[in-house]
Amino acid sequence: MNSERALIRRKDHIRTAIIRWLYQDQSTLPAGLGWFLATQPPPSYEGVLITAAEVDEAQGYLWNQGLVEPRYPRDIYDEDVDEDDLMYPRLTAKGVDCAEMGMPVSRFINPTQGGASTTTYNVHNPKGSVIGGSHGTVRQTNNFGFDAAQVGHLLQLATLIRQMAPVLNLPAEEEAELLDGVRELETAASDAPADQGVLRRATDRVMLALTSASEVTGGLSLLIQQGHEIVNAVFGG
Repeated sequence: MNSERALIRRKDHIRTAIIRWLYQDQSTLPAGLGWFLATQPPPSYEGVLITAAEVDEAQGYLWNQGLVEPRYPRDIYDEDVDEDDLMYPRLTAKGVDCAEMGMPVSRFINPTQGGASTTTYNVHNPKGSVIGGSHGTVRQTNNFGFDAAQVGHLLQLATLIRQMAPVLNLPAEEEAELLDGVRELETAASDAPADQGVLRRATDRVMLALTSASEVTGGLSLLIQQGHEIVNAVFGG
């Protein structure tokens, strides 16, 4: 049973990683999934490299769920190429929603049900469209009870840190520790179901890397403030 659950978590991680990669690269043409496997560092899960066969399986699953569709670069394809060929996939509108909500694929397809009370808070980004589309303010709703939406908030924080890290001017070792923490958080958030204790430890590692930085800049202060807001909203402090 444990091996089956581990395989399910691995498949979900790969599917989610492909969605995020396609979202980040959607402005480029074309984007073959062979390039996904060629990214550095090579994509892996729990230290085991992702294989081409696993990518093929994930690609078919995402297609069947309506999250990706074929891209048709007519300047590359021959006239007789099958338009169902997913060699160069792109996200559908549903796939974009999955990426921007910051949820693992499994939770996006099977969202948590329930009518728990909610609270709303804002995450501001002075550089504009870092997360959540083209707006500088992201409005997030947090359902108490630690559900998929809360995991999504943590993933959005990880995305914001990853995108702002290059402009924080941190020493190399401090930036490496911060990004290692972000990767740990992303991996923990991709597990289904998410382990609250593991997520909290990964989040604490990220926040420690932010707050212990040797040089504080405006961008770093912003990330620390937003991190505290999200931690308080998701974990209650």
